[in-house]
Amino acid sequence: MNLQKSINKTKTPKSRDRKNQILECAKVIFARKGFYETQIIDIVNELNIGKGTPYQYFENKEELFLSLIESIYQSWRDFRRNRSSAAALAAPADYFRREFSGIMHFFHNDPDSAKILLRMGPGINRSIEPFVSRIEQHFIDEIKSGIKKGIEFDVIEKDCNIELLTNVIFGTATRIAYYYIARNNETVTKRKLDGIIGETAEMLIKIIYKKEYW
Repeated sequence: MNLQKSINKTKTPKSRDRKNQILECAKVIFARKGFYETQIIDIVNELNIGKGTPYQYFENKEELFLSLIESIYQSWRDFRRNRSSAAALAAPADYFRREFSGIMHFFHNDPDSAKILLRMGPGINRSIEPFVSRIEQHFIDEIKSGIKKGIEFDVIEKDCNIELLTNVIFGTATRIAYYYIARNNETVTKRKLDGIIGETAEMLIKIIYKKEYW
């Protein structure tokens, strides 16, 4: 599936606006109904547009969903790029608190993206799975890189199991995001979420870092 082919279909400001409108509507519906239950006609009805309009930009539902996943991935990359590099100068535990909180609030500020990414699991469409896996791998690689730097700076034990520790952090983060954001976002206030994030971060800090850096 060639996403660039879809991107090249929209060259004028008006067509780009329409494509973005379709993508934003699709994100809400995919988040609400899931990939398999969502149909192109749902988007058509929601936007009150012609039945053929989405096909001016996307060949089918799969291509639309892939474009949406790519859009979410780009939003994450932009978010990470805009994070201040000054955080790297913070004490290890403070750095982790900031990074963990940033990830949670990224999803909290865009719960539809959280629902789409965190609800995807085994058995998804084969053409979609590599794109979802790429985002997952990006998270994992960032965590693993942080652990290796912690070992290098002697704030994490040198003999720690990097693979296992990476999975503990990733698994905890995704489960918290799913349970408190993707699954039940409407009832979780920012204050409550901040409390949960703080408690979880402190628990992980005691697993990750040497005691003197708690």
